[in-house]
Amino acid sequence: MRRMTRRWLPGAVGAGLLFSALLMPVEWYAALPFREDLATPPIAGVTLLRVAFAILGAVLVAVSARHWTYARRADASADVARADGGATAARTAMRALLAITVLALALRLYRISSDLWLDEISALVTFGRGSVLEILGVFSRSGNHLLNTLLVKLNVGLFGEVEWAVRLPAVLFGVATVPATYWVARLALPRRESLASALLLAVSYHHIFFSQNARGYAAYMFFSVLSTGYIVRALDDDRARNWVGFVVTAVLNLASQLLSAFVIAGQFVTGVIEAVIARRGGSAVGPRVRRLLAAFGVIGLLGFATYALVLMQAYAGLSQPYRTLTSGVKPLGGEFIADIFRGLADGFGPAVLAGAIPFLAIGALGFGVIARNRRTLAIALAAPPVLTMAVFIARQMTIRPRFLLFAVPVAMVCFVQGLATTVGIAARWFRWSSRVVEATKWSGIAALTALSLLALGPYYRTPKQSYRATIAYVDAERRPGDRVILFGNTEVGFRFYGSRAGWEGREEFVYAREPAVVDSIVRAQSSGTVYLVFTLARDIRLSQPEFAERLQREWTRLRVFPGTVGDGNITLLRYSGAR
Repeated sequence: MRRMTRRWLPGAVGAGLLFSALLMPVEWYAALPFREDLATPPIAGVTLLRVAFAILGAVLVAVSARHWTYARRADASADVARADGGATAARTAMRALLAITVLALALRLYRISSDLWLDEISALVTFGRGSVLEILGVFSRSGNHLLNTLLVKLNVGLFGEVEWAVRLPAVLFGVATVPATYWVARLALPRRESLASALLLAVSYHHIFFSQNARGYAAYMFFSVLSTGYIVRALDDDRARNWVGFVVTAVLNLASQLLSAFVIAGQFVTGVIEAVIARRGGSAVGPRVRRLLAAFGVIGLLGFATYALVLMQAYAGLSQPYRTLTSGVKPLGGEFIADIFRGLADGFGPAVLAGAIPFLAIGALGFGVIARNRRTLAIALAAPPVLTMAVFIARQMTIRPRFLLFAVPVAMVCFVQGLATTVGIAARWFRWSSRVVEATKWSGIAALTALSLLALGPYYRTPKQSYRATIAYVDAERRPGDRVILFGNTEVGFRFYGSRAGWEGREEFVYAREPAVVDSIVRAQSSGTVYLVFTLARDIRLSQPEFAERLQREWTRLRVFPGTVGDGNITLLRYSGAR
């Protein structure tokens, strides 16, 4: 009976999808609030969705009709996890991993209710307040990280628009990435070293930052790590559960962040390279290639179905993505390198600049060892960031360091392997005992853990953007008759937090995005003080350089409210020029 159910279930699901494609109503799609500034797409999103359902349905019916069953390759490996040599029992390792995961949860829940920053607020207001159909079917602008938006909407519906509820999905995905990293590290490292990789990720400043950021990046890292583990295991042991796990996690990765396309492309490249190497070694590659094409075909179809409703809208609205310096920095340019080192300094303290080269050298050595011992894993880890950089450089697009976040858990695994290798080399040179070797290796892990924990102090004390402190200071500083100009991108944050402080609808608070509006307010103010609040100073310098210069010349800086987001400081000025 169970076998019969398995045989006919795909056909039943496929038939349901085919009927849905044929009978799906379209009135609901026409009623969605589309952007008026976008040209009408040549193909409606609902038509693409029906096409996707039809293709998926036809594939499932065909599979069911052929009574297809899965058979493993004859040359598949039996076990792909790294042997331990009895160093750490599996049960002990699981207890340690549980403790590390609890630590990761505590570090990501602490101060979770600090101020939301611009992108979090913008996503919540623009996407999260709409209906589910609007989230799935309307392209407002880039930045709708689909899975996170839906989970945030669910949380807000249950608990309200409070910071911890908005950030909780990212927190949980961030915590889940810690054991996922252990699971992937086990492909190359013994249990102890795999636990060390998980520990370093658990205390990582950068990973905690994005685990407390209500966007799709934490989910992206989680599903990138998990799908990497599945594709490596699937290519090696060819078990059906690993292929299914890979397809599911890759599709969820696409729903989390479109950046995952680079991860999936890198995984496809991994499979192709492994097939080429196997063929050169005389192995039959037909089953490998069929598995690979089937898995990525299903991922492509499910990804197409996920975004079918907005594909044509997004194409019209993103004709020139990341072409200007206001949207990012040039790959490998001075600002990009500075951002990388600034991130390292934030994560480990300013002293890391002196130790950055040894850290990177040890990580590079670790990657080399992994490449020698576990080639498939090394390719799967390296291909996504390499492809990301290559595409952005080739297309002359600007980039943000966060586009390479998959490298964070990768770096932890490579560093631990590199440290173990470095200590092993030193032990052979200086004839250390096994006790000295273990003490040296774990002292290095402990030192890096301590540096990460020390860096979290300033992080926890400083919000990503300090809206509430700015509001409190302005309320204490201003007098009757004063005007407060909230310039540029500050509008999003101050409409959100200002409404809670009673600012919304009051004439003394003015939102302005153009310098001409600021000038008119200053000229009209016959008495009292004019204040101006702005953030993202780099964007103003690049897009409005003359106005940025006037801000320095004609206005007096009263206070800067620091934020942990790059260029996220909020600056309060007072007009001091002639009216």
